[in-house]
Amino acid sequence: PSIMLLFLLVRACCIELPEDSFPAQRALLVLVAEMTKNYRVIATYFQQSKIRDLANERINEYREMRLPQKVASMNEDYFLQWLGAGCVGAYICLEAPVVLGVGQGPSGSKSEVSLGTFLATITIIREVSEAFACLFAMYIQLVDTVTPVRDITYMCNLPIDVGTWKDVTTKRLATTREARREADNGRVQLRSRFPVDSIKLHLEDLRFGYSKGIPVLDAVNLSFEQGRIVAAIGLNGSGKRTLLELIGHSQFPRG
Repeated sequence: PSIMLLFLLVRACCIELPEDSFPAQRALLVLVAEMTKNYRVIATYFQQSKIRDLANERINEYREMRLPQKVASMNEDYFLQWLGAGCVGAYICLEAPVVLGVGQGPSGSKSEVSLGTFLATITIIREVSEAFACLFAMYIQLVDTVTPVRDITYMCNLPIDVGTWKDVTTKRLATTREARREADNGRVQLRSRFPVDSIKLHLEDLRFGYSKGIPVLDAVNLSFEQGRIVAAIGLNGSGKRTLLELIGHSQFPRG
């Protein structure tokens, strides 16, 4: 037991654990998902060889990070098993001559050890080894659970923006009701069969940026009628896709 406890202490404090392979696994899964989703585009532009090389690179990276974890796990699993077997073998080598009556014990005494005591001691050593192996497996499982629980706890305690979006939704509903009231009262020129379809789409003072302090869209004001074809023209990286995602609620403006 002392050797097993010492091993646990050294493993927890002194041995450097292998690098976590989860980021590499996640990158590989993301690549597979993108390949499956965009296969037609990849085939159309003849990018199969490039995607294949990228997939091989991700697979090799994941394999290289996964292998040390497997080796460390196997060493830990077999250490306690071989430690128990080694203790049993050492006890047999030291006490067997006494049991057989052909030698002395490890201390030089000739005290007799009965066969029952000898076999019982071997059984106890083996059971203690198995118990410590189970405890070590539970310890490893507990250690592996700490990080996900910590991350979930952190995410569950992050500030939420439900109140902000409630206010935004309330203002949007009020604006929509006013516009619909004007359409129903005939103050808006009807261009469709239903008055509600004559309400214009408005963007007022829209600001958005992926990085703090670097706006992609700044003070955007738009107003156009429903059913019209509107083109967003600009250079690459000027925010066309971001604007469409904001209109379609794939992205949300930040206050």
